[in-house]
Amino acid sequence: MEPFTASPAQRPFPLPGDIRATKLRPFWRAAAAQVLGEAEAGSSAYRELAKHWPNMTTRAATLPATTTQSGWASQLAGGIKVADVLSDLAPRSAAAILFERGALIDMSGVTIVNIPVPSVTLVPSFIQEGSPIPVGQDTLAATVLGPPRKLVLIQAFTSELSRLSAQPVEEIISRTMRQAASRQLDAAVFSATAADATRPAGILAGLVALTASSGGGINAMVGDVRLLANELAADGFGDEILYFTDMGHAETLRVHATPALADRVIGSPAIAIGTIIAVAPGGVATGFGTEPEISTVRETTLHFDTAPAQIGVVGAPNVVAAPTRSLFQTDAIALRMILRLAWVAAPGSVAYITSATW
Repeated sequence: MEPFTASPAQRPFPLPGDIRATKLRPFWRAAAAQVLGEAEAGSSAYRELAKHWPNMTTRAATLPATTTQSGWASQLAGGIKVADVLSDLAPRSAAAILFERGALIDMSGVTIVNIPVPSVTLVPSFIQEGSPIPVGQDTLAATVLGPPRKLVLIQAFTSELSRLSAQPVEEIISRTMRQAASRQLDAAVFSATAADATRPAGILAGLVALTASSGGGINAMVGDVRLLANELAADGFGDEILYFTDMGHAETLRVHATPALADRVIGSPAIAIGTIIAVAPGGVATGFGTEPEISTVRETTLHFDTAPAQIGVVGAPNVVAAPTRSLFQTDAIALRMILRLAWVAAPGSVAYITSATW
């Protein structure tokens, strides 16, 4: 008698494999196949997909992946978008959670989008019968979203990774890239860095921190929440508020908050300790460019640094980046992912305090 295996719909509780079966699983499998194809002489990403995940190769015909062909991962994975990749980062990324609650705008083929933001001066009035009705003339301010910038990640793996079975390779690559993308995205979004030619502005750019409540304890915590909420409400953004802070303060706030408020508290290790950021997601818009791009290479030299420089710069004396590594010499493989996106917060939709006393 053959053993009975329940399908996910028949099981009374999900198994770990069911939980991980997200929309992005084909994307991460395509990335794993690219690494496996690069490590195996004479192979390719398409061949590795056919070997380990044959159901993915039954889609529309597509060319085998190469190290120079962009967009191949989304073709093999069935049209995955940048928005899908960032959504997959939640709940690891506080910024991804914020993006999901705000406005998502497809900016494929578009440089900038002007988003109208109404003022809060137009209000209805009570009048006496027969009296003239006040006429208001509201104004719309344009918040500019874009152009999309490149969020780029490079991770290096030794070729010994390819000797594992396909499932561990997929798990290692997806977890590594997710964690790296989450850290980098949160650090950029929850910052006061101004926009430049390489990145959008952090949502705290140009803002002045409010003064935290003194005295410590629960009273100070309640006072800070009230202060931030009133600040957003004064600018017309009081309908829904999310609170972002460091991991310790997030746990403290959840312990003392009501369930409704606790669900709107998100912690991130990228936020400085003692900083509480209130954001109205309705005032945040995120724009996404074309499909994510993934490529691999094993015959190049990389500068292994979080602030990389050119490998060599002519000067007096010449400057050489360090530490560098030859992937060919060390039998390693580099995987690069490029996500094009932009974000913007409307004026008045963000407020924050520093040095919380509780």
